[in-house]
Amino acid sequence: MNKITILFVNHKFQKCGVYEFGQAIGNVLVNSKKYNFLYREADNWKEFFKIFQKERPSIIIYNYHPSTMGWIGKNNGLIINSHKIRVPQIGIIHEVTQKIADNANNIIFDYHIAADPTLLLKNPIVYKTGRLIPHFQSESPHNQKINVGSFGFATDGKGFTKIIEKVQEEFDDAIINLNISFAKYGDERGDNARKIAETSHKLLTKNGIQLNISHEHLSTEEILKFLSKNDLNIFLYEYQNDRGISSATDWAISVKRPFAITKSSMFRHLFDCFPSICIEDNSLNTIFGNGFKSLERLCEEWSPENLIWDYERIIDDILNQSRVLKHPIQKRISQFFDITKLNRYNPYFSTHRWVKKEDDNIFDGFVNKNYKPIGNSENVNRILDNSAREKYKNTLEFIKDVAPKIDAKKISEANIQQAFVFDTAYNLSQKKSTKILAVGAFEDTAAMALKKLGFQIEFIDPIINYDLSTFMTKPSVKEQSYDIIISTSVIEHVEDDEKFIQDISSLLKIGGWGILTCDFYNDYKNGDDIPHEDYRFYTKKDLSERLLHNIPDCKIVGTPDWDCDYYDFVYLNRYRYTFASLVFIKVAR
Repeated sequence: MNKITILFVNHKFQKCGVYEFGQAIGNVLVNSKKYNFLYREADNWKEFFKIFQKERPSIIIYNYHPSTMGWIGKNNGLIINSHKIRVPQIGIIHEVTQKIADNANNIIFDYHIAADPTLLLKNPIVYKTGRLIPHFQSESPHNQKINVGSFGFATDGKGFTKIIEKVQEEFDDAIINLNISFAKYGDERGDNARKIAETSHKLLTKNGIQLNISHEHLSTEEILKFLSKNDLNIFLYEYQNDRGISSATDWAISVKRPFAITKSSMFRHLFDCFPSICIEDNSLNTIFGNGFKSLERLCEEWSPENLIWDYERIIDDILNQSRVLKHPIQKRISQFFDITKLNRYNPYFSTHRWVKKEDDNIFDGFVNKNYKPIGNSENVNRILDNSAREKYKNTLEFIKDVAPKIDAKKISEANIQQAFVFDTAYNLSQKKSTKILAVGAFEDTAAMALKKLGFQIEFIDPIINYDLSTFMTKPSVKEQSYDIIISTSVIEHVEDDEKFIQDISSLLKIGGWGILTCDFYNDYKNGDDIPHEDYRFYTKKDLSERLLHNIPDCKIVGTPDWDCDYYDFVYLNRYRYTFASLVFIKVAR
């Protein structure tokens, strides 16, 4: 059986980051075993259309940037010639922000892909992937003096001269290695690169500091070798709001050397590393001393294998949509947009805002707060009613203080679930190395509070990335990987709750804990009136028998108390119920 062909189009070789990003992605995708990805380069419509006629792909992905693929969307581009291109077309967004992703339209491309792990998936035609961290093996350097390095094009805001100042501020003996190459777009003749080099040499004031600057353009493999020879790499970009994510740190992660960054928005995907690698939080000496440990997980999370999986599931989804819609869809305008209000040739902006902006960022730094757990591990399976609200009163205040904007959006009486989950997980997490998974974590203040306090916690949610069943298919996901899995008020929204609980069980280590809450009404029967977003209310029998029957390798913790005579929560002035916890431990069969 022939595999479906997906054409990945890049522009022809230029000394620019967009080209190198596209080349790296394309060279990885051709290793897919599910789809026949073809990597091709074209600099104009004629070259592209010749490739298209030869390969006849089912989907086309463009490594699009207006500066490098300006021929798309103009008089000789896809809009005028769309009658010749009858397949779904996807544009990669490079300078992506949440606002740009939320307002992306399908005037030029049917769909968009952004390599920004921090995006929330609010726009139905925008997908996201992780970053690409190439596999790279090298031995640790054995330098007599500490070697500090950085690289990049001589475009504005890279902060090369700040590196000189910062290194001299903290070190008396060091070697600084900089590769500042000429950029096709912005510094083709190298005037700016040479000016930065001249200024950098003038800034040297310490005899023990040696500065080496090169200007040759390095291939990806050469960049990796360059970075691997340094003991510490540094990227001190200016803050540069409304910019996409920089690829420079992808290579720095690949070589597994400590590195330091500024809190530039271009590094926002690394703000949650703990201990922090930001110079606003820690000195270079501290970051160097902390080593690479806080970044190790990213080598696996953003591996080439996971990137292929990301693209394959995006293609799966688009093909499924296309079959339902009986493509072609090139001229289809999404119901979310008013074509009369759009900039016709800009696929990333519209004046028609259809998604509410979320202004709370869970990655805005860690909180230096102490918390004293209230509950205990024996009294954890219970009804979460007014008595629980009184017991966890201090926890509710603590979470409100840690995540005030999200907490304010929620129904205050329902927040007892987050308080219970946070307190229980905190109580069980005796060390920050405890590996936690939060399922259904979007705007979950329990998960956010744990993250902000520095715990090693992963978030999954369809708005953040994917649901649990999709997560289970990810190449890097292994059974028995987590010490604790939390899921706050999610299971009642899952159609196949037995599979859901089985997946959680399979991910827990032996001795690991599952901490869940749910909507509870003990007299509930199938067919009863419930909120439209719920599939069911839970009963004592559901929790003690049906769900546990599907996870025979787990057992209830303590003595459950799910008896309830009074339901003290009212939703939409119509539905009366309460909340309950389900806490279990993984045991060897």
